[in-house]
Amino acid sequence: MLTCIPEITVPLPSTKEGVLSLHTKVDALFKTAEFLEAFGIGLDLDEQDRVRARAAFHESMSSSNANSIIVAKTDRATTSASVVHLRSILSEYDEVVVTSAVQIRTYVTNKLIEETTNPDAKIRMRALELLGKVGDVGLFIERSEVTVKHKTTLELETSIKSRIATLLELRSRSEEIQDAVIKPRTLQENVDSLGNGE
Repeated sequence: MLTCIPEITVPLPSTKEGVLSLHTKVDALFKTAEFLEAFGIGLDLDEQDRVRARAAFHESMSSSNANSIIVAKTDRATTSASVVHLRSILSEYDEVVVTSAVQIRTYVTNKLIEETTNPDAKIRMRALELLGKVGDVGLFIERSEVTVKHKTTLELETSIKSRIATLLELRSRSEEIQDAVIKPRTLQENVDSLGNGE
């Protein structure tokens, strides 16, 4: 019998950044199952373990949306055998996703090749353009060059010193300028200025 003492000092994740993805958590659970198997804990898979693994997988998939990671909902995978089966389900799922992505890429490329013989010139040109943008071909990929000019330490020091001198000069000029004090006119001065045509 193994006695596990939880570490109470480890804080629980409060945001999504702290939540493990399904792949990460299943890998950790699988390593734990391998560790337990090395100490003689059996991994006899029965129908209940299969049901637990499928339930954990479906809960994890349904909890995710298109923009976020697949959040691990593995509470139902409570045995080592169910964790091993969950990992095999996840591996199979990943393989299917990759295979279907490759098939879709091939299908789209083939359809574009078919459209290059279209009688309409606009469709032919667009199909050729899209074929040229395929990653393997890369004809119409815009590339931009970034030139980095490295300066020596002496050049950098000179540049910094000249900027500091310019800033100090501007500061000293601003200290020389004094704000004018505007005196309000009296009523008599206003009357006199109107009489003089100002």
